[in-house]
Amino acid sequence: MILMNLELENIVCFNDLKMNLSFPKKLVNSSLEFEYLKNYPNFRYRKINIIYGSNSTGKTSLAKVILYIVNFISHKNIENLKKLKGIGTANSYFLIDFVVDSHLYRVECLIENEDYKINVQKHQLLKLDTYEKATTDFTTKKFKNVIRNIETLDEIKDNLGWFFSFPEDITFQSFMIYSEKAIRENQLKILKTILMTLDTNIKDVKPLKINAKEEIEDAYVIELHSNKSIICQNGKPVDSNILSSGTRTAFNLAICLTSMLFNLNQFYYLDEQFCYLNTDIEKSIISLITQYINKKDEQVFITTHNLDISELNLPKHSFWFLIKEPVEDKQANIKIMSASDIIIKNNVNLRNAIENDVFNTAPKLENIDNLENLMVNELKKGE
Repeated sequence: MILMNLELENIVCFNDLKMNLSFPKKLVNSSLEFEYLKNYPNFRYRKINIIYGSNSTGKTSLAKVILYIVNFISHKNIENLKKLKGIGTANSYFLIDFVVDSHLYRVECLIENEDYKINVQKHQLLKLDTYEKATTDFTTKKFKNVIRNIETLDEIKDNLGWFFSFPEDITFQSFMIYSEKAIRENQLKILKTILMTLDTNIKDVKPLKINAKEEIEDAYVIELHSNKSIICQNGKPVDSNILSSGTRTAFNLAICLTSMLFNLNQFYYLDEQFCYLNTDIEKSIISLITQYINKKDEQVFITTHNLDISELNLPKHSFWFLIKEPVEDKQANIKIMSASDIIIKNNVNLRNAIENDVFNTAPKLENIDNLENLMVNELKKGE
């Protein structure tokens, strides 16, 4: 699945959010030379998407909305739609355009109280199609009741192929070993490399064996220089307390990189997966991911607070900013903008723009300043 467009109206915490991931013309001297579908050179899309936002601006909510939508489309489970309903009695609506293989799909859903309606359309991509040209094939059609017309989703016969990882996955990670030998061997090599980078006490990662030749299915052992070992079976370490939160991040990253290496998925959303890591490690892994997918029909979303990531050699349209605007007596309005919406010239330093709050995403520190004054005054009273 390659996400091309997302529109949310009264969905979860989003009143009116629009995120279009196409771009109209080829960029000159771009570090991502192949930002288009392999067999459709005019069909351009943003491969790497770095999402910034202050706390509580909707970074994780956006990921979960997309997850609920693709789960509904894939598994036809209406429970996922129920999770999307916004606040109050107003209708909820979403539109999602995405590519699977050689088709562009549009799925719309209208939620009126407890009534769920959908509209599904499909376009066979042509050699010279752009996203904008392909969408002209979509027309306004009548919505159909989901329950009575769930077979409408049979139009989408292909595997959507996605990978989501959330902050809670760091604590409750599941690192299942692939059964195919070549994938399994490389998966453990990737895990070993990342673990040894994050923790110098890690000595080795290798399959757990019954004897010299026979391996235990879905089991491996992490050996430490301290002569301790951590046995992992069925995707879980027997004793994960030995590993720090940062070190446990390695499990999710290894799964992601293995999937990219063997083309197991197309769509990746890594939410707050680098918050425990050194900034240089985060930059190196994102650079590695960029190299992995540059020539592949894949797409990655990464949320971060780390301004150093803005210094990576990526197109400016790769950087997104979530902005939460309070509205009197109403739910706050969250909107998203791309750096390329504001910064037109290539010679503008993105980090300087962020630090100067061009995108209005800097945390508001006035209340902390007030708290500091309060504490100082109270200390003076006690003297």
